[in-house]
Amino acid sequence: MEARGTMVTAPSSRCEFDFASRFFASAVGVNEDPMTGSAHCALAPSWGKNWERR
Repeated sequence: MEARGTMVTAPSSRCEFDFASRFFASAVGVNEDPMTGSAHCALAPSWGKNWERR
């Protein structure tokens, strides 16, 4: 895949969390990284819209 990295996200299986996420960037030496910071700036609004519909 020609990309710096890939974000993967899914609903959390634990009730105290809304979603789970991971970041993969093997091309730059990051095999798997639990995401924090800037990645959640993109994911949180998306998940927020998802929860508003429930």
